[in-house]
Amino acid sequence: MRKKRGYWTKERAFEKALEFNNKRDFKKKHIAAYELLRKNGWLDNACSHMRNIAHQVKWTEEKCQEEALKYKTKSEFKNNCSWGYLVAQRNGWVNKITQHYKKHKPKIKWTKEKCQEEANDYQYRVDFSKLSSKAYGACVRNGWLNEVCQHMEKSRMKSFKWSKEKCQNIALKYKHRKEFQTKHKNAYSAARYNGWLDEICEHMELKKLPNRYWHDLKNCKTEALKYETKTDFVRNAQHVYNISLKNGWLDEICEHMIPRGDKYRRCIYSYEFDDNCVYVGLTNDLERRKRDRKK
Repeated sequence: MRKKRGYWTKERAFEKALEFNNKRDFKKKHIAAYELLRKNGWLDNACSHMRNIAHQVKWTEEKCQEEALKYKTKSEFKNNCSWGYLVAQRNGWVNKITQHYKKHKPKIKWTKEKCQEEANDYQYRVDFSKLSSKAYGACVRNGWLNEVCQHMEKSRMKSFKWSKEKCQNIALKYKHRKEFQTKHKNAYSAARYNGWLDEICEHMELKKLPNRYWHDLKNCKTEALKYETKTDFVRNAQHVYNISLKNGWLDEICEHMIPRGDKYRRCIYSYEFDDNCVYVGLTNDLERRKRDRKK
């Protein structure tokens, strides 16, 4: 958390410096306190208890060896003592001073018996292939896979049998086939494989209509019945409106609609008030004007 301006005094900076063993960490964590001490010439005094940081040490081979013995792996050595590791690397000492890290693991010769023994620890082939890839690879190369895996289940889903009833119950949750397929791939695949898909998806809506669906007068009329005006029709189903217009069906399928005015056909209306004033206006949609006035 950032400190407020004026927070760092000489006493606070000295007190905070006591928490660190080297200047680098102190500067990294509390640069404002560090700079206050440096600018006022108090830094050396405040950091007198600190040990020399790594790059100020004279890294001889013996010193690098001594530091390397504190760790168990090269990466641990490198992360915790980067300067010592860097000097050892530049001088070609790394392999020599880290010999104690090496643990030679005997290479396993994957015979058929060894592979069978390894495979017995797994219930599924996918686990065998991921967790023991070398044994699995040896089985594939030598043609032993089916034999050593005969006790396994081929799929995690094999133990769950998708009956028609179970697929039907899942399908009822969705309105579209695409949603059913995306969210319940296994049930969808089982239904398709067994030939139940069309039956259990009867309740679903078709997102994609058949080709030339709107080139049928009956379908266009059904769509037009959803709207009260041509304006609503063209706004919500412009494609159907355009096809109907092109085919000369528009008057027939829109005969139930309430006529609205346009740029040339308008209604003059008036509102009379108690103080003998009259408001006169012009509109192409009287019902809409009434609704707007009420608002």
